[in-house]
Amino acid sequence: MHDMQNVEWTDRDNLSNGAADARACVMVKGLPARSRYAVNDLTITDCDMYDCGNGISLWGSWNDEQTPWCEEEDIDPIFNTGTLVENVYFHDMDAEAIIVGICDGALVTRCRSIDCCQGKGLNEDGSIKYYNAAMWFWGSVNSTIEHCEIAGQKNVGDGMSVDFDSYSHHCTYQYIYSHDNQRFVCNNPNHSGHHGNVVRYCLSVNDNGGSNRLGGSAKEYGIQFYNNTIINCLDFDISRIPDGLVANNIFAPLPGYSVRYDLDARKQNTVITNNCYVNTLVPIVDKHPFVQTPGFVSDKLDEADSFRLVTGSPLLTKGIDTGCELTEDFFGNPITQNSVGCYAADGVAGKYPKADALTFVFRYIRVILQTLKVMIAHEIG
Repeated sequence: MHDMQNVEWTDRDNLSNGAADARACVMVKGLPARSRYAVNDLTITDCDMYDCGNGISLWGSWNDEQTPWCEEEDIDPIFNTGTLVENVYFHDMDAEAIIVGICDGALVTRCRSIDCCQGKGLNEDGSIKYYNAAMWFWGSVNSTIEHCEIAGQKNVGDGMSVDFDSYSHHCTYQYIYSHDNQRFVCNNPNHSGHHGNVVRYCLSVNDNGGSNRLGGSAKEYGIQFYNNTIINCLDFDISRIPDGLVANNIFAPLPGYSVRYDLDARKQNTVITNNCYVNTLVPIVDKHPFVQTPGFVSDKLDEADSFRLVTGSPLLTKGIDTGCELTEDFFGNPITQNSVGCYAADGVAGKYPKADALTFVFRYIRVILQTLKVMIAHEIG
């Protein structure tokens, strides 16, 4: 499916008036829908979608009035069930690859979104005009996006790989290879927030056009963010996630950027522990942080395999048990231990570059000074 009005649009596409107006290869209903029924057991596999405005746009029904922007008590969804999207290659699109909207139990697996969201979405003065992301959830439940590669998004306002949007609950991103996008994650909860979403065993490299955030103004309740490896990002905000878990991750922002957090995270019952912070401020709310060099196999940023850990890495066996039911890590290895990052096997042959004693001491002194600075600023504020 190709050559469907693939020009830079001046706004978001019309998602309520059929596939033609949406510039979509495949569309299930619309937002808002015009009827109270579901489209169940849809399978889309082994397709190539390119030079289009959008790829696949999935929607159920949000309420009787068919008004998606409504009060919370008016939400009464009819979900599409049994949706499977597999082995689809989305590429060279002005807008989005797939929207998983108002689905229950949808699975998007082993798909690629390369150079989608090419419209930057800016006004002439540089202000943001509209928002696009490659693969995201809207009002869905119990659904999963996994084993996907997402790269090359240019939309300035969004352009993220991970997005739980508008009342999505118990949805999961796992085994995502995200690189060279505007950002890795930017969630958009509304109403009473999201509940029980998961991001795990993902690799993000050079997603640094904008900052990241796990929570939002309506909060991301109970999010589980663990065993991810984040390389060369900008600021990464892990605040506003009550009852959440942020554990076993490697955060390696670009110089001058940091992981942002709530000082009262523990009062919100948020567990932040056993994360590795590379050349950046260590959050004082992390119960057991690591500041050692991870010990990656290679420094080649354009190869995912570079981010496996060598046998001498101090991060091997140092993760906490998250209760994860997965049996393989990001690289397809059997999970043999609780480690930090998206690699969880026994280690790859290689030399770990240990820092000299002076560098090691200096690194901890810097962490202590940074921590004191944050605490003093908090007290003054």
